[in-house]
Amino acid sequence: MTIQVQEMPEVRFAPPLRQASESSYYYFTEAQIRLNRNRVLEAIGFLRQAVALDPQSAFLQKELAALLVRAGQPQAALQAIQRSRDLDPHDPDTLVVLAGIRQMLEQDIQELIPIYEEVIRLDPGRERIYLILGNLYIAQKQPAKAEETYRKLIAHHPGKYPGYYYLGQLLVLQQRYDEALDTFDVVIEIEPNLLEPYLERIKILSHKLTRSISVEIQEGDTLDALLVRHSGRPSPSLRRQAMALNPLLENVDHLETGKKILMPPRKNNPLVAQIREAYSHLLQMDAMPVEIRMDFAVFLRQTGEDHESMETMAALNDDDTREEVIRTVFSVFVENRRFSEAIFLLEGLRSHEPENPEILYALGLIHEEAGMRDKARKLYASISPDDPVYRKAVIHLAYIDQQTGQTEQGIQILEKAHFRNPEDMTIRLYLGAFYEETEHFEKAAVIFQDSLRTDPENQHIRYRLGVVMDKMGKKDEAIKEMEILIHQNPDHANALNYLGYTLTEMEIRLDEAEFLIRKAMEIKPGDGYITDSMGWVYFKQGKPAKALPYLEKANRLLPEDPLILEHLGDVYQALGKTDAARKAYEKSLLIQESSQIREKIQSLSTPSAEERKDIRP
Repeated sequence: MTIQVQEMPEVRFAPPLRQASESSYYYFTEAQIRLNRNRVLEAIGFLRQAVALDPQSAFLQKELAALLVRAGQPQAALQAIQRSRDLDPHDPDTLVVLAGIRQMLEQDIQELIPIYEEVIRLDPGRERIYLILGNLYIAQKQPAKAEETYRKLIAHHPGKYPGYYYLGQLLVLQQRYDEALDTFDVVIEIEPNLLEPYLERIKILSHKLTRSISVEIQEGDTLDALLVRHSGRPSPSLRRQAMALNPLLENVDHLETGKKILMPPRKNNPLVAQIREAYSHLLQMDAMPVEIRMDFAVFLRQTGEDHESMETMAALNDDDTREEVIRTVFSVFVENRRFSEAIFLLEGLRSHEPENPEILYALGLIHEEAGMRDKARKLYASISPDDPVYRKAVIHLAYIDQQTGQTEQGIQILEKAHFRNPEDMTIRLYLGAFYEETEHFEKAAVIFQDSLRTDPENQHIRYRLGVVMDKMGKKDEAIKEMEILIHQNPDHANALNYLGYTLTEMEIRLDEAEFLIRKAMEIKPGDGYITDSMGWVYFKQGKPAKALPYLEKANRLLPEDPLILEHLGDVYQALGKTDAARKAYEKSLLIQESSQIREKIQSLSTPSAEERKDIRP
């Protein structure tokens, strides 16, 4: 429960009547005119002159304080309101402004309590002040005082709901659930169309239900044994309920002793009926939030009402709510790995429209995330190629094939999609990436070149084309593409590094290579590959001592990269650090076999007997 403590009255300039002298009234009026024109600082100036002419006016001091707050000058406002209080210590409005300013200055909450207590003493009818004071007492861990305050509010305003509502929340904090339920019933009686008390009742009843159906697993317990003891005769329906109540339970055949599990409530459990009744009231409200309807669907599933649960979700399948439902399923259930509930809810959404492409795609994503790739594949494949969603689905289809070792099949899927939608840049990009991965470099180059003819400013595609040209051994063309890309975007760190490293490997234009790599490092200072390039260009320039710290840092950033380890070994060898070179080469070999590195190890001087013990055969 959070209540904003600060309550600042709006700056209002009513005629001061007898609260200010006639001479000060002129400046007060001028201040009002300036304020109406939104010239706040000028208004403050005129109001200060009014105060100077009538320094005994508590009203003017209070108005000045409120205006200084509006101008963002709380310290000056505090001085003004304190003078107003000195002149009229029994004005509740002055005390409210004083408390608000002190809160703005982040003064101790404890100091605000006596001020608000005094406001209530002077004006017992101020409903908002009771709520603020109650919140302050809760913040100070004084629940008895908070309860007393809320009950005083109820006594002064028995026909209004806020006192009962906040008292109910306090009773929940104190775990006085039955009293809280009675209090929220009063709120509903006073304000039957208010959403919050029904939700509070559902929370309390759900908590009580959870406590009543929570059991500890004993040694040797099985799910069926627990069902017999706590729920009834085991049946497929009861087992599904148990799984719905425990969505993170992975293995029902091996229950962990000592852990707690929720058992399906018996049919006559009164708490179930009370929760249903609370939801029924909510469902009759026009502004019933989608998320609450989904909560109701989950509750129905947990209590064995699968059909009604799916019907509840099916009612949410329209153009106004579908997107919100899918978003909520992912944010609440999928992110918490509650896949079975997520799938059930979306199947309910889908039940009256089985071919809806958005729902099919969302279900595919959930099954894929849950590791159920075959089912995900079927869902993606069931989307019509004519639907715009298919473009996203086809990419996931290809990735599933790639992950299951059927990359060529994934390529065929992307080729068909490309044939149907030849202008789709996303499909082109993924098809090119798959060609590149499977070393169909010529095909990849054609795809990327065609794409660049359509979109010559596409930096990602140009970068991939440069990489593919390099892999084809066409260094000059690779260099050309990277140079064009850097001209388009001088801060493209990956292109700067790629071109710099390529020049370094070719041992040409080494000064330019150093400049390019250094600039890349400035843009991405913590990148292990760029750091390696920096060290490597120094090595190629014949500066191994200068190269060493960069390659050691690159190795710390990417300790499992075999090429960086090889570079590090080369630098150690150039510096005469034979043992360190050997260790770097050997570690590289452990990660990736290389006849070239084996030759480098053999070229080193014969190790000592002690060193030989450390060399893995």
